[in-house]
Amino acid sequence: MDYKERLLLDVSIMAHRLHWNEGAAMQMNWLSSGGDVHLKKDNKILKGTIFETKLNALKANLRLKDNQYIYKTDKIKEKRTALLGMLVGKNVGDEVDIRIPDKLDVNPFNNFIGVISIETDEIKNNLNDFACALASVGIRLYIDGKLKKTGTNTAEMVIDNFYYLMIDEFDFKDDKSLSDGSGNWLVSQPLGTWEHDIFSPTPPVSKALMPNSLDNYDYREFKRKTGLGKDFKIYTEYINMNEKFFNKIKFNDLGNLNNFTIE
Repeated sequence: MDYKERLLLDVSIMAHRLHWNEGAAMQMNWLSSGGDVHLKKDNKILKGTIFETKLNALKANLRLKDNQYIYKTDKIKEKRTALLGMLVGKNVGDEVDIRIPDKLDVNPFNNFIGVISIETDEIKNNLNDFACALASVGIRLYIDGKLKKTGTNTAEMVIDNFYYLMIDEFDFKDDKSLSDGSGNWLVSQPLGTWEHDIFSPTPPVSKALMPNSLDNYDYREFKRKTGLGKDFKIYTEYINMNEKFFNKIKFNDLGNLNNFTIE
C-alpha cells in the first residue's frame, strides 16, 4: 500500500484518539461495509452545537412565517403537486387526512415541504467530529394534518405537527461538473490534511491539497484497488419538533402552484 492508502486506513484510529467517536465509527462502518446507520434522536451529533445551531435557525425562521425553506426546489415542488393531486375528484369541503407513515421512508413524500442544509463550506475551517462523520447534511421538514378543498380552485393544509428528518449519504462522490467529461476529475472534495500519527494525532489543520491530505478521489481509488469500502445512508426517524410554527398553508390557485401563503 502507498502512503495515502495507509493514512486512509488509520483515519478512524486517529479520529477515535481525538475523541471524534462518531466520525471514527462512520469511517470504520464504511471500511467494513457495515450498511445504513439509523441515528437515534439523542445521538451526540444531533445534540452537538453545529446541528442544533442550524436547527434553531430553521425554527426561528418558521416562527416568523418566513417561507424561504418552503417549496423552494423542483423536487419539493413535485411533492406539493402530489399532495394536491390527492384532491382530484374531491368536492369542495372534502378533507384528506395526511399523516407521517409508521414506517420510515427515506425518500420524500407528500408531507415533505422544505429542506435546510448544513454545508461542508460552513465547517471547512473547523474540522471536528461532525465534519468527520457527516461533512454536510440536509434537515428535511415535514408536516401532518388535514388537506381540504376550500373552493373549485383553492385548498388549504391545516397543520397539526411539524417534524424533521436528518438524512445523509456517507460516500465519496464528487460533483460531475468538476470532471472534464471523460472520467477525469479536475477537482475532488478535500477531506483534511492529516499528520499520520496514530499515537498522538492532531486535528487536521486545513482542507488544503497537500501531500498528506485526503480527498474523495483517494477513497474512490482505495475502494477500486482493494474492494474495501461501501457507501451507506445515515438517517434519523421523523422527529416531532413539538412546536407549531404556523397553522396552515393556503393554496390560492391550484393552476399556479407558486401562489400559496402561510398563516
